Amino acid sequence: MKECIGEKYFYNNSFVRCDNFNENVLFKGKSIYEVLRVIDGIYLFVEDHLERLQYFNQLAGYSYNLNRENLLDNLKKLQTENGIYSGNVKIVFNFYENQKNCLPVVLAYFIQHNYPDSLQYDHGVALLLTYIVRKNPNAKILNKELIKTREKTLGNKSFFEILLVSEKGYITEASKANVFFIKNSILYTPPSDQVLEGITRKYVLIISEQLGIPVRVEKIHKNELEHFEGCFLTGTSPKVLPVSLIDNINYNVKEVNIQRIKNKYNSLIIEYIKKNKYS
Repeated sequence: MKECIGEKYFYNNSFVRCDNFNENVLFKGKSIYEVLRVIDGIYLFVEDHLERLQYFNQLAGYSYNLNRENLLDNLKKLQTENGIYSGNVKIVFNFYENQKNCLPVVLAYFIQHNYPDSLQYDHGVALLLTYIVRKNPNAKILNKELIKTREKTLGNKSFFEILLVSEKGYITEASKANVFFIKNSILYTPPSDQVLEGITRKYVLIISEQLGIPVRVEKIHKNELEHFEGCFLTGTSPKVLPVSLIDNINYNVKEVNIQRIKNKYNSLIIEYIKKNKYS
């Protein structure tokens, strides 16, 4: 699959044709990245994403401080350079020299996206348990092993995502999303130190509190999966997406609290776009 789509991508304060994009550079040294969703020209929750990107840099041991104003300006130019105002954009800080005080190569470009369709939101999606974990789950660092595993496993179109399982059998997250479970109207999700704390996950936790839905952040073993009534994914592309099946375990995609959270999150997106489009 082509990594960079559109006409041009941003590369160290200039715009270069995507025909010249070489994705091998992403795996030289260390690449820290973030993916933003653009809807109607608005980068969704961009402040949160840039704050998290800075945190990823620090977590990986780099002292580089991003210039948010400059990056935001170039993200807007990226849209006009390509004539694309909806989709997903990846920002990459590539520390090619792998030195803690070096300046990164900064890239930003539109990427292929896989948004669920209306049927998947209505009927849920299937997940497949996969025994692999991120070495540093709290930071988005390009992981070639995880990418290859995901692509190979999801060659079977029956599954929407893989659900990562640790060596001890604990559920962590999906390859590109966080996961939540419902039992007795209580929301469960794995501990923050075991997962990449997604922006959507953050807002789902806030929404759950607003709706009066109790939340328990605790380890979830794969042997416990059959005891939950509902399950859903959260992420930049899927938003709040009900899960119908994990391996051979079925879930109720119409569970009332999943629907409440999904609707509230969709309303939050609409409010954010309106606020930023006319501000």
